[in-house]
Amino acid sequence: MLLLYELASPFNEKRHRRLLFLERYVHQRIDKRATALITAPDLQNLLWEAGIPEPGERTERRALERDLEGYAAYCDDFVPTRRLTGGRRPISGSSAGYALDVDANDDAVRFFLGEPWLRAAVKPKLSSAIARCFLLAMAEGREVEFEYRRVPKLGESWTPHRLRGVPLHTVPGLDSAYMQMLGEKGAFNINLARVATPVFWTERYAAELQNPDVQPPSPVRIAVHFQYSDDAQALMDTFSGLRREDSTTVSVIVPAALATMTGDQLAAYLYRTRDRPGEQESYPLAGKALLVRKPLADDSSSS
Repeated sequence: MLLLYELASPFNEKRHRRLLFLERYVHQRIDKRATALITAPDLQNLLWEAGIPEPGERTERRALERDLEGYAAYCDDFVPTRRLTGGRRPISGSSAGYALDVDANDDAVRFFLGEPWLRAAVKPKLSSAIARCFLLAMAEGREVEFEYRRVPKLGESWTPHRLRGVPLHTVPGLDSAYMQMLGEKGAFNINLARVATPVFWTERYAAELQNPDVQPPSPVRIAVHFQYSDDAQALMDTFSGLRREDSTTVSVIVPAALATMTGDQLAAYLYRTRDRPGEQESYPLAGKALLVRKPLADDSSSS
């Protein structure tokens, strides 16, 4: 997902150093449409300004073009501009160069959810570019400003909000990519699939937001009480990390940041294996919704 995290880089040392700079440069700001148009001459000037070539060292333009080609092969959101424009005049009127494809999502899905999710019929609307922006900011302790679409309460409209925070760490989730953020009022969790552009780094760092007077939240105990001991044992046999409190009670103690996700995970598993909503022809859902399953006729399935 990030060259920064690669234990064994696919590039030689000098190219790896140049591409680390490129990765950071193009993902500091993500706009609604294709962003960060860059060409080999642009990269050469940026590298000189950053002092990356050693004194007396010269990098040929063809080597920089191979840098861009190599990073495009490594990173799904970094693509030739012509792929995004469909033959029309691209950003800045140039026909050459590379830009960020904000809609590319394979790398983000693979990193947060795993390879099998790439074949799922329904996937979270993640953006690899936005995910890289947050992961790089997390590595540097940088604050990110972004638009966020909170899940509305029943009857409310979808209203976006501007938020700011420093990514602290990833949070495991069942259906999307989640991160814990540090804001001015403390820590909060976000779903990266609900992050919208523009997304960009600010000038603030985590140290400027940390408040020594704020106590960290206490750990949370999540417990499941069963009627029958066999059901409690079945859950123990399915998940690691659980503790058997008595014959019918299973529990786990987790950090506050993981409490909601852990509760969701256990509830979703029991809900799915007991009621089996996906196997029923019709099933009422929360929010006054109805799940309907209907096989397509042979003649309509091919249309």
